[in-house]
Amino acid sequence: VEDVRDALDLPTRLRDVDGPEPAEFPSVAEAILADSFVANAPTGLEPTQDAIEGVLEDAY
Repeated sequence: VEDVRDALDLPTRLRDVDGPEPAEFPSVAEAILADSFVANAPTGLEPTQDAIEGVLEDAY
C-alpha cells in the first residue's frame, strides 16, 4: 500500500488533505459511532469515542 501511495504522490497525513481539523474530531467520532455501518464491525471491535478520536489524532 505504501508503494502505491508513494507512486501516486498521495499525502500521508490527515492534515495534508481537505479534511477535519482537530477541533472537529469529537463530532467526527460521534458521526462515526452513529453510522449504521458500525453495527457490521468485526466481533470484538467495539470502537469508543476516545478510540476514534485517538486514531484521528494519530493520523493528523
